[in-house]
Amino acid sequence: MPVSIAVLNQGLNVLKTRFKYVGLIGSDGTEISGGSPAYTRQAVSWEEAFDRSISLLSDVTFDVPLGSVVAGWQIYDNANGGVGFGIMGLIPETHSSQDTYILSSQLTEISVSTS
Repeated sequence: MPVSIAVLNQGLNVLKTRFKYVGLIGSDGTEISGGSPAYTRQAVSWEEAFDRSISLLSDVTFDVPLGSVVAGWQIYDNANGGVGFGIMGLIPETHSSQDTYILSSQLTEISVSTS
Protein backbone atom coordinates (compact mmCIF):
# COMPACT_ATOMS: atom_id res chain seq x y z
CA MET A 1 0.00 0.00 0.00
CA PRO A 2 1.48 3.36 -0.99
CA VAL A 3 1.98 5.99 1.70
CA SER A 4 -0.08 9.18 1.34
CA ILE A 5 1.55 12.43 0.29
CA ALA A 6 0.46 13.98 3.60
CA VAL A 7 2.35 11.32 5.57
CA LEU A 8 5.45 11.71 3.39
CA ASN A 9 5.36 15.49 3.88
CA GLN A 10 5.05 15.03 7.64
CA GLY A 11 8.02 12.66 7.59
CA LEU A 12 10.15 15.16 5.65
CA ASN A 13 9.23 17.91 8.12
CA VAL A 14 10.46 15.69 10.96
CA LEU A 15 13.66 14.74 9.12
CA LYS A 16 14.59 18.32 8.35
CA THR A 17 14.89 18.99 12.10
CA ARG A 18 18.06 16.81 11.86
CA PHE A 19 19.23 18.45 8.62
CA LYS A 20 20.85 21.45 10.34
CA TYR A 21 24.01 22.10 8.30
CA VAL A 22 25.15 21.91 4.71
CA GLY A 23 28.71 21.34 3.54
CA LEU A 24 30.49 21.21 0.20
CA ILE A 25 32.11 18.08 -1.22
CA GLY A 26 35.25 18.11 -3.36
CA SER A 27 35.99 16.06 -6.47
CA ASP A 28 37.69 13.43 -4.27
CA GLY A 29 34.41 12.77 -2.40
CA THR A 30 35.50 14.39 0.87
CA GLU A 31 34.37 17.60 2.48
CA ILE A 32 36.28 20.73 1.45
CA SER A 33 38.53 22.28 4.08
CA GLY A 34 41.04 25.07 4.60
CA GLY A 35 41.36 28.58 3.24
CA SER A 36 41.43 32.03 4.76
CA PRO A 37 38.74 32.89 5.57
CA ALA A 38 38.30 29.23 6.37
CA TYR A 39 35.64 27.03 4.82
CA THR A 40 32.94 26.01 7.31
CA ARG A 41 29.64 24.19 7.13
CA GLN A 42 26.69 26.55 7.09
CA ALA A 43 23.56 26.38 9.24
CA VAL A 44 20.43 26.15 7.10
CA SER A 45 16.67 26.40 7.22
CA TRP A 46 14.26 24.42 5.08
CA GLU A 47 10.93 25.22 3.44
CA GLU A 48 7.88 23.35 4.66
CA ALA A 49 7.48 20.04 2.88
CA PHE A 50 5.17 20.24 -0.13
CA ASP A 51 4.22 17.53 -2.58
CA ARG A 52 6.79 15.09 -1.09
CA SER A 53 9.79 17.43 -1.28
CA ILE A 54 11.79 20.01 0.65
CA SER A 55 14.36 22.61 -0.44
CA LEU A 56 16.56 25.07 1.39
CA LEU A 57 14.79 28.30 2.28
CA SER A 58 17.54 30.43 0.70
CA ASP A 59 20.88 30.27 -1.11
CA VAL A 60 23.94 29.46 1.04
CA THR A 61 27.36 31.13 0.66
CA PHE A 62 30.60 29.32 1.51
CA ASP A 63 34.21 30.45 1.62
CA VAL A 64 36.27 28.04 -0.49
CA PRO A 65 40.06 27.74 -0.61
CA LEU A 66 42.38 28.14 -3.57
CA GLY A 67 42.42 25.06 -5.78
CA SER A 68 39.24 23.51 -4.45
CA VAL A 69 36.80 21.79 -6.78
CA VAL A 70 33.19 21.96 -5.60
CA ALA A 71 31.57 18.77 -6.91
CA GLY A 72 28.68 18.20 -4.49
CA TRP A 73 26.94 19.08 -1.27
CA GLN A 74 25.88 17.14 1.80
CA ILE A 75 23.52 17.61 4.72
CA TYR A 76 24.86 17.19 8.28
CA ASP A 77 23.36 17.10 11.75
CA ASN A 78 26.30 18.94 13.34
CA ALA A 79 28.60 21.86 12.55
CA ASN A 80 31.64 19.57 12.97
CA GLY A 81 31.63 15.81 12.62
CA GLY A 82 28.25 14.22 13.14
CA VAL A 83 26.20 12.31 10.61
CA GLY A 84 26.33 13.05 6.88
CA PHE A 85 23.09 12.29 5.06
CA GLY A 86 24.34 11.48 1.56
CA ILE A 87 26.18 13.40 -1.12
CA MET A 88 24.26 15.20 -3.85
CA GLY A 89 26.32 15.93 -6.97
CA LEU A 90 26.83 19.30 -8.63
CA ILE A 91 28.47 20.31 -11.89
CA PRO A 92 32.13 20.54 -10.75
CA GLU A 93 33.42 24.10 -10.32
CA THR A 94 37.16 24.76 -9.85
CA HIS A 95 38.30 27.76 -7.80
CA SER A 96 41.66 29.14 -8.89
CA SER A 97 41.79 31.56 -5.96
CA GLN A 98 40.36 31.96 -2.46
CA ASP A 99 36.75 32.53 -3.37
CA THR A 100 33.11 32.07 -2.43
CA TYR A 101 30.65 29.48 -3.69
CA ILE A 102 26.90 30.05 -3.62
CA LEU A 103 24.80 26.91 -3.32
CA SER A 104 21.51 27.83 -4.99
CA SER A 105 18.46 26.72 -3.05
CA GLN A 106 17.01 25.64 -6.41
CA LEU A 107 19.62 22.86 -6.51
CA THR A 108 18.76 21.45 -3.08
CA GLU A 109 15.40 19.75 -3.58
CA ILE A 110 15.06 16.46 -1.72
CA SER A 111 12.05 14.36 -2.60
CA VAL A 112 10.55 11.03 -1.60
CA SER A 113 8.48 8.56 -3.58
CA THR A 114 4.97 7.29 -2.88
CA SER A 115 5.78 3.74 -3.95
